[in-house]
Amino acid sequence: MYINILLIIIMGGLLYLTYHIIFYFKTRVPIIITPHTLIKRIVAYLDNNHFIDSKSTVYELGSGWGDFSFEIEKLKPKKILAYELSPIHIYRSRLKAKIIKSNVQFKMEDFFRTDISDADIVYVYLMPKIVNKLWKKMIRECKKGTIMILLGHDIKGVKPLKKIKTKPNNLNSTFYYLYKV
Repeated sequence: MYINILLIIIMGGLLYLTYHIIFYFKTRVPIIITPHTLIKRIVAYLDNNHFIDSKSTVYELGSGWGDFSFEIEKLKPKKILAYELSPIHIYRSRLKAKIIKSNVQFKMEDFFRTDISDADIVYVYLMPKIVNKLWKKMIRECKKGTIMILLGHDIKGVKPLKKIKTKPNNLNSTFYYLYKV
């Protein structure tokens, strides 16, 4: 009996790993989940500094489980759109949204093929090559004043509006970068 349970767990783990490997080869982007403590910290920063109000439109691009979108929803922006290509992540996010009666709109679409011109805030935790391409898209499409929140690395050659330590008391901390279009 215990061996059957162990085999089911191992098979499930292997299927999940295989899915992520196939997904990586399809998109060339690994699935990276932002720790919830970091999400809470950046949302508190946005709230305390009045970056979001009831007229704001927020995008989470490469949303994974949608954790940023669900947390930012507590600030009651007008609209939240989360884009993700992984069917498993979209399904889980949509299911959670139904259960908690969230208004976040989860879309399984390539955000490079969608209009983001109404964005006030764009949150991303993606690879540098993708971010550089996204920044060019934002410069072309977004209105002046749109904020990109980027976790983990900067955009080469672009001065951030703000650089915030993810772990304030840690000398080896990574950073959130805020950029303004």
